[in-house]
Amino acid sequence: MNNVKELRDFGILSGILVAVFIVIFCVNIPVRTEKKVGLATDIQNVLDLNTENILKVAEPVLINSPIQTSVSVYALSGAKDKMYACIMRITGMCGPVPVVFLYSPLQGVKYVGIAGIPAVYDSYASAGISFMQIQYWREKISKIIEENLNE
Repeated sequence: MNNVKELRDFGILSGILVAVFIVIFCVNIPVRTEKKVGLATDIQNVLDLNTENILKVAEPVLINSPIQTSVSVYALSGAKDKMYACIMRITGMCGPVPVVFLYSPLQGVKYVGIAGIPAVYDSYASAGISFMQIQYWREKISKIIEENLNE
């Protein structure tokens, strides 16, 4: 009788855990899609403020690297050459800041701006990010995108 009760309790606990994992999985799918749309909108807002309004954010580019948790790359339309926009977290003096870069195989990587509140962060220095950090990530972004585009 004791074994039946323990088996029943174990079954109930297992059922609850499976139900929780199913709910988490089902909630994750729409959130992931919404995140991509939100990042694309943030990139487009930065591009509209800092470029000639000819570049438009297109589809996301898959990055097969552990850094994909901090970096998102999107193809751009409206340019003569293939161009990509990259939004990433760079840790500034006050915490992580979403920074947008442009990448072109011919022109390399260019800092564009900071996503979020443009009136507060009019330059990377006002967000507590140094020139050396921008230079470091310019070199890294070039390698990251080139490696993933050649696969």
